[in-house]
Amino acid sequence: MAGGDDNLRSCALLLRAAPDRPSVNLVLSGLEKAFAGRAASSFPKELTAAVSHALADDTSGQHLALGVRVGHPGAVASALAVVSDEKANKGPSPRIHSNVRRGAAAERRARVAQGVA
Repeated sequence: MAGGDDNLRSCALLLRAAPDRPSVNLVLSGLEKAFAGRAASSFPKELTAAVSHALADDTSGQHLALGVRVGHPGAVASALAVVSDEKANKGPSPRIHSNVRRGAAAERRARVAQGVA
């Protein structure tokens, strides 16, 4: 993905325009593939809000890594539970583990900036 805030805002518009859950999943999957292997970066609030809204209906956890990447609180909490689950049959995906660390760090920086931590 070329990146840039204008392109990322266009992704948010595309996601919001998706007419049904299968279409939403298709856009979310495309975003995951576009961001795969790239360092997490900051996202425009429009994309973060669109992904968060889309994840509100995602009961399967299919797009957990993307949710963590954009800092969706529910996704971060779910991913932390997955990462810390010692009873899991296999270790967490390195992609999710990497994003959880970044997401948790971003969450901590936000609390410090707000004077909460």
